[in-house]
Amino acid sequence: MGRVFVPGLRSGLAVGPGRVSRDGVQDRARYAELMHELVDRVSAFNSGYLALPELRLEATRRPELRAVLTKRIREDIDANIGYHAASGLPGDSTSVVLLYLALNWLIVERLTLPGIFTEQQIHELVDAAVRRSLNACPAKVVSYVGRERCRRRSPSGRGPPPVFSCL
Repeated sequence: MGRVFVPGLRSGLAVGPGRVSRDGVQDRARYAELMHELVDRVSAFNSGYLALPELRLEATRRPELRAVLTKRIREDIDANIGYHAASGLPGDSTSVVLLYLALNWLIVERLTLPGIFTEQQIHELVDAAVRRSLNACPAKVVSYVGRERCRRRSPSGRGPPPVFSCL
């Protein structure tokens, strides 16, 4: 089976080279701007985007499809995390994953049940998702990509550090 490809999409939430300007301040406002652009762009390609949930459902019945789709989505998430780390935007790998999960479902709601949220509510939800994903990011986090854990260093340097789950 070949690689799953939807033009303009990588797991629904890709912000790839050529889309993110590295000029100017890469702050929370810029991050929110990019996420709004992303939600609008992906929502505009509704037939392609809605094929992904159907493909995921089919993967529950076909192990070979599940293996291919899992590999592809994992690669896309890892690429998004890597690109994010290089972009200079605030946040860490956990922020990227939280936004991936939250905005993917927001897009599904927008496309399948458009009366659930108004356009103003969608705008506010994207802003809140960005703000909260960044506020939840401890200042001293050592992040690991994949299924490992994020650890916050103890402020005093003594005692076991609190543990935060990434995925």
